Amino acid sequence: MCTDFLLLAEDASVVNGRSMEFGSDLKSELLISGRGTEKTSPTPDLKDGLRWTAQYGYIGMNAYGKTIITDGMNEAGLSIGALWLPGTRYAHTVSTPSQALVVDLFTSWVLGTCATVDDVKAQLTGGGIEIWGDLVLEKETPLHFPIHDERGRSIVIEFIDGVAQIHDNPVAVLTNDPPFPWQITNIENYVGLSNTDAEPIHIGLQRFKQTGHGSGMRGMPGDSTPPSRFIRTVFQKHFAHRPKDAGEACNLAIHLLNGVDIPVGTSASRPAHGGKVEYDYTQWIVVKALRQKVFNVRTYTNPTMMQIDLKQLDLSRPGETLHPLPAQPTSINITGTLTA
Repeated sequence: MCTDFLLLAEDASVVNGRSMEFGSDLKSELLISGRGTEKTSPTPDLKDGLRWTAQYGYIGMNAYGKTIITDGMNEAGLSIGALWLPGTRYAHTVSTPSQALVVDLFTSWVLGTCATVDDVKAQLTGGGIEIWGDLVLEKETPLHFPIHDERGRSIVIEFIDGVAQIHDNPVAVLTNDPPFPWQITNIENYVGLSNTDAEPIHIGLQRFKQTGHGSGMRGMPGDSTPPSRFIRTVFQKHFAHRPKDAGEACNLAIHLLNGVDIPVGTSASRPAHGGKVEYDYTQWIVVKALRQKVFNVRTYTNPTMMQIDLKQLDLSRPGETLHPLPAQPTSINITGTLTA
């Protein structure tokens, strides 16, 4: 389970927030990839497929020690995430082996070769690549992909019945299943939500008013399911005051991500007979300022935000490196700065 969204500030800053939820520890690290890095995708019969050389350096979060990106941003301000979508069906074959791109490498290919959402669209519709995945990948990594650029454009890539589908994302929010078009239609069930308190009413001879503030949002779902997180994020993002700049947008992104945070133990799987119970939980969040090329991350055990400025990284050399996230205190002791 994951949540992804985009925020636009008054000064044209663009900030992407994303949470990563999963039932087993992904052991995620920071991956840094430089310009000129060469990659080759396998074909369905495990021969050499698509080859490319990265035009852009990028940074992102990996999984299980592999040099694959589950969420990242490149130096052109393009962002992509990989989110779980049960029911995904990839193409199992390709017509031109030299154009074969396995879905595991899709995020790396996007970050290395594209600068804008339009670039991604053009390459996906131009016939130059064929994205594939076998039955094992459909079971182990059924994915769809939110993509955002520094201009504020957003699309979603899904694979339904073996066909890649490209959706413009008018609300700039994505979670998991059902597929994206269903989530958009479901918004119609909540158009009565409001940030304004309900009016008092008279029933018989008595006047009734709301208890406390926030009654306009009564009916907004609060559970951790993907449809509920989608609706909650859409409407909280919609009603929140528009941030003035990247700093305010990053702060708002953190607050929105707090609203979909899942503590360990609160979302348990119902395993098959004799199976192991898994607990989805928020393993990390990332907040990316796309125009400023700043990548922020915090983890479940370390709520202190850590910042990486891509402009200060040397991305001129080919190659990929993995960097464990440093241990940080969960709080900062300011006792010594205080006077009685």
